[in-house]
Amino acid sequence: MRPHDVRQYGQHWRDLRPNEASPVYTFGLDLGKLADHTALTILRSQEGGEETVYDAVHLERLPLKVRYTTVVDTIKDGIERLMASRPIPDVVLAVDYTGVGVAVLDIFLKADLGVPIVPIAIHGGFSVVHEDGVWRVPKADLVSILDVLFQNGRLKLSAGSPNVADLRKELQSFRKTFTKLGHATFGADERWREAPHDDLVLSAAIACWAAEHARPARWAPMSPEVSAWFREAGVAT
Repeated sequence: MRPHDVRQYGQHWRDLRPNEASPVYTFGLDLGKLADHTALTILRSQEGGEETVYDAVHLERLPLKVRYTTVVDTIKDGIERLMASRPIPDVVLAVDYTGVGVAVLDIFLKADLGVPIVPIAIHGGFSVVHEDGVWRVPKADLVSILDVLFQNGRLKLSAGSPNVADLRKELQSFRKTFTKLGHATFGADERWREAPHDDLVLSAAIACWAAEHARPARWAPMSPEVSAWFREAGVAT
């Protein structure tokens, strides 16, 4: 049994609920294709302030051609590590639902991660649409949320992370491409995909957009029955 495996706490580990003091984690996952990396950003935030500030506690670019089942296992491992901490964190996974994301979402659902999943389909249009549980978001909106949070000092990057420099470089490159193309040129020709190497930008943007606009309501407190079970088992909640 791995030390961080929260299932060691009993069969009710998925019934754990965060409280008002719990940290909030938002996973943003951009799914790569054959020539693109899959990238993961994890934001940590604390509720209660006038404006939420996000710390990008993890930036990761996975190897090219990584199996999507391996991606799911990586996410699952990260969630289980977080769930082993106290107080119980509030975790949401926002997944790129564009292209291969439709099939990959099914793998995530079958993995039974025990946290809410927010599918985000990226498009080159102008409007945000929420239908059938999927958020369809313009790419321009996703990148704009990064600009807003950076400019307002609400998105913090750890200087010690090896991928921070890559994220900044990607963001500068995408800004130039975005300026050159202009929002009005986004359309069926998909020229909005011209920005090279934007996997870290998109994973961060997906996480930020979901944290700002698409997080489900915080979970209810743990039921008295489950809480009593954990107390009897000697597990602090």
